[in-house]
Amino acid sequence: MTQMQMRRQAGWWNRILSLLLRLANLLLATSGLAAAALSLFLIVCMLYLPENQHYSVPPNRRGTDDHTFVRGNNPSKNLSLSSIVDHNGMVKINASLSTMNPLDVWESLIKTSEKKEKKQTVIEVGVHSPKQCIDAAERGYDTHCFEPSPPSYTRIERGIDKITSETRDRIHIYNKAVGATSGQTIPFHSTGGTGDHVGEYDMWRMKRRFESQSEQDLKKRGNIVQVPTICLDDFIAGDDIDGDGVFLLKVDTQGFEPSIFNGLENTVRDASIDFIIFEFWPRGMDLLADTYNECTGHKILDQLISAGYTLYALKVESHPKAPLRSQSLQAEAKTRPYTVEHTTEYCNWFFQLEEKYSDEQYKFGYWSDFLAVAPGVDLPPELN
Repeated sequence: MTQMQMRRQAGWWNRILSLLLRLANLLLATSGLAAAALSLFLIVCMLYLPENQHYSVPPNRRGTDDHTFVRGNNPSKNLSLSSIVDHNGMVKINASLSTMNPLDVWESLIKTSEKKEKKQTVIEVGVHSPKQCIDAAERGYDTHCFEPSPPSYTRIERGIDKITSETRDRIHIYNKAVGATSGQTIPFHSTGGTGDHVGEYDMWRMKRRFESQSEQDLKKRGNIVQVPTICLDDFIAGDDIDGDGVFLLKVDTQGFEPSIFNGLENTVRDASIDFIIFEFWPRGMDLLADTYNECTGHKILDQLISAGYTLYALKVESHPKAPLRSQSLQAEAKTRPYTVEHTTEYCNWFFQLEEKYSDEQYKFGYWSDFLAVAPGVDLPPELN
């Protein structure tokens, strides 16, 4: 049996056993005898699981024991679940990097290339400036950069044309939107600015459409263009990735992150990316998913935790026009819940912050980033 077939078979076991575990938890509250019978059945199933295949425990489950995860791309590396979920079943988010911004984390990670012997891949999704892509390529990484906005893509091309040919040969840029599926087209709000995003949404007012027809708002709206899509599962499984897997993925897409992670399920489940940096903007993610105040972004956290990733919360940020900024914001950021029964608690903290400092003119919300670290992978000393 090939390694890919083993992963796929293990995935089916994971799903079945995870559902049975949830049922056992439900029965514990109603029928101890039924729960005991089901638990015995689960033990038998575990004994007969094929060698090197372990089930992944659902995140946020009460009474979690010290189970292990296996990295899909390296079955020899196990990780104790206790580093992610404590003995009471509470999810643990690591706060040790909570004052760092994502670009500093990116810089610290790509510096480790000097210690690596094998060729490594870096992927950046949402590339307003080519700086990060160029920095990674200059350090020897095979670098893939996705930017759907035509004016931003053109600007990136011009920036890359100025570097040495040796570095340029390691950079691959794509005028595509990364999403849940490949081969589709989606509308994209394109001005060439940092706020370009999927759809025709009015992000500043958090509305599904631009309602104002003022000259200023029409300028902000820019052009709505149709862009092709690709999902990262397809891309990573294809022929474009050369070398020893994906070392680092960075995602910053103005609220479109849930769709991107929907197209990354297989890769995340296999823990095939060592480090993932992604923006976590609850208000923007809910707008693009049409799930007002539901904190749809928490599903990304659950997905990563289920695969054994350790989550490091990064610095909380806001728009310059927010009622809460700078030192006052960072003081409030210290109140974030890092040990939670469910990841929605962490997500809802951002909404509660909006309510605490409410402003009728400010609907943009607050956000942070996460660094997700695959099981069996260590942080570099400068981050540790």
